[in-house]
Amino acid sequence: MHPHPNIIPLCRITILLITAGAPLMGQTSHTLTSPDGKVAATISINDGRLVYQVSLAGKTMVAPSPLGVTVDGVDLGGGVMSIEAGRVSSHRETYTLNGDESELVSGDNRVRITATREGEPLVVEFRAFDRGIGFRYVIPGEASRTISGESSSWELPAGAK
Repeated sequence: MHPHPNIIPLCRITILLITAGAPLMGQTSHTLTSPDGKVAATISINDGRLVYQVSLAGKTMVAPSPLGVTVDGVDLGGGVMSIEAGRVSSHRETYTLNGDESELVSGDNRVRITATREGEPLVVEFRAFDRGIGFRYVIPGEASRTISGESSSWELPAGAK
């Protein structure tokens, strides 16, 4: 099934806008936009802390908020020196929910961000949908790990209702 014709050009534009300005290695910020271009997640470094913020049509929905997970006693969201963004990819799924005959369509743009820090890096996979964002941590290593905390949060902008 071919994606909606309006999504392909927008995805191509999004990829070009994201990669045209700066090299992908050694960045201090990266912005991922949704397929319709209205939702944007910006991942950056603030005083050595990995942070993200979210906007909808240019209006801040989530103010800069910390990212991080504590693995084997170390908060991997702190001490960040730079970030590296992987290749942005677009995904589209069509499915039915609980046997309902109507089809549901889900589409997103996604990217893996690697936060370079002294010690182990932190990898966060971000997904931007037309109605929001999601992220997950990819814990480094192959051996058994102990996850004892998470420093992720979200800060609402002043005056939010």
